[in-house]
Amino acid sequence: MKTAIESSLDQVPVLENDHLQVVFSSATGKIHSIKSKASRKEWLWTNPSMAPETPSYETSFVERLDSGGWDEILPSVEPDVVTLSGGDSIKIPDHGDLVRLPWFIESQDTYRLRASVQGRCLPFVFEREWSLDGSRLNLAYRIQNQGNEMIPYMWCAHPIFAIESGMRLSFGTGGNFKVAASLGDTPLNAGDSFDWPGPKGAGRSLETVPDPRDERFSPFALKLFSRPGEVDCAVLEDVENQERLTMKWDSQDVPSLGVWMNYGCWSGCGSKPYFNMVLEPSTAPCDKLSEAQENGFAQWLEPFATARWNISVSIESLSENR
Repeated sequence: MKTAIESSLDQVPVLENDHLQVVFSSATGKIHSIKSKASRKEWLWTNPSMAPETPSYETSFVERLDSGGWDEILPSVEPDVVTLSGGDSIKIPDHGDLVRLPWFIESQDTYRLRASVQGRCLPFVFEREWSLDGSRLNLAYRIQNQGNEMIPYMWCAHPIFAIESGMRLSFGTGGNFKVAASLGDTPLNAGDSFDWPGPKGAGRSLETVPDPRDERFSPFALKLFSRPGEVDCAVLEDVENQERLTMKWDSQDVPSLGVWMNYGCWSGCGSKPYFNMVLEPSTAPCDKLSEAQENGFAQWLEPFATARWNISVSIESLSENR
């Protein structure tokens, strides 16, 4: 029997084993916390200027819902208006439906939880199953079109990571990235392409999180997208705690990766600029569904059809082999 996730923000479903503790927001089903038992490190960022709240459909994401943790984004990151196969147009809110609608628990035990949400701007059901397997968190996704015409969508995971100076970012064998947005003091401009880790200089490298205390530091932010099909993992290494977090996915199902590096340069709620990082396995190398449609990256679901994909997150000691 389906049960709505409790609307009280004090009550949260938890998955836990000897390696990880994973906590879910009761308001929208977001992952609120991923904590390593070995190091006691919290890997997900929490917004110090914004408390979680139970949203309405009209709530502004950047002003009131960007409280941290891990959200799911569908059918578009940026607000958009798109045309369906039958010619009708629909309006999509900022960061999509899933961050602003109630989720329902389908099943839960100690190591597994499955929850779903009913779309509003499009007739879909989105389902995510979380499960723990040792030091790995597995996430299995499913979307079903419940309407009578084809529907377009794009999806991305939206985990905001708590970062510290000296942490290292890599993508397996590398990959080519394109700059979608550039803010602050950076030699890269929107539209530039480069092979990871990109340009170096002024004591700066994109593969290492900068130190705001360094006299050479100047705030900047970048939104990057990998070339489709080139990247299927992301690795964030915490040298101080001697741990690494590894995200993996199948690049045939999830062909791109979005990277948002915000090093003290931007805040959407009028607060002090954030210092965080978002790693977004994504079905499209862009943030707007209409752009994905124009460039052939939108996913299309036939009436009553279903699509599935998976990603995993593991947290291990740096001394362990990948």
